[in-house]
Amino acid sequence: MRESRSTGEPQDIDFLPASFHQHRQRRQKAAWRRALLGVFLTLIVLGTVRQHQVRTARATARDDLRRQAAALVERLESREALQARIDRLDLRANLVAQLRLRIAPTRLLAGVSAVRPEFVSLREFRMTREQLTSAAASAPPSAAAAGSSAPVVPAEQQDLDRLARQANESAVFVHLAGIAPDDVTLSRYLIALEETGLFDEVKLLYTDEHRHGDHWLRSFRLRLRVRLPGENRPKQLEAARVARARSIDSRHEGCDA
Repeated sequence: MRESRSTGEPQDIDFLPASFHQHRQRRQKAAWRRALLGVFLTLIVLGTVRQHQVRTARATARDDLRRQAAALVERLESREALQARIDRLDLRANLVAQLRLRIAPTRLLAGVSAVRPEFVSLREFRMTREQLTSAAASAPPSAAAAGSSAPVVPAEQQDLDRLARQANESAVFVHLAGIAPDDVTLSRYLIALEETGLFDEVKLLYTDEHRHGDHWLRSFRLRLRVRLPGENRPKQLEAARVARARSIDSRHEGCDA
């Protein structure tokens, strides 16, 4: 070590050869490369181990699910049994729907009262269930006549058939009695009852004219066949409306004559 003549500061003198510094730099770089390679290999090993663990867990879960699925399949009934159960449930649902198809008397009373023209009053409202005239001719054969070889019919199907026969053999009728001021108002009331959609048939049973004080009034009696819910007969309704309109026109023509 010697002092510098220009600055006066001490100056380090390296007595090591240049090859030593180069060898030391190469060793440092090699150490860094080995360290990076070790970290990279460690990450690869950890990823491989983790992937093996995940695959093992997924394979175990897959085997468990397969065993559970096999157990469920063994517990399931055959396709024919399932279809039979579905059909039985459908029959029960249809039976419940048929049992609920009952029109409340209050709804019918509200229907016949809401469409009344002005000055038309009702004094009688009566509901009855009557047998239809074609019931005896369309009666199905009995079980004894069918023979012992007939297939067994479920109880729900028997109830549905009985309800269908009852609907075909009988019907609910509403009997109305009241007073109207004239024939035109009564005809309007009949048309309004047909247009409510609650009745399949609107029939005039009786009408008579009598004097009440200074006014002439017409008493009437109607017979209405109640329509079951879900039955839509637009063609019959249109035909009845046309026939009623023709009868009204014929009455007016007779009055003019």
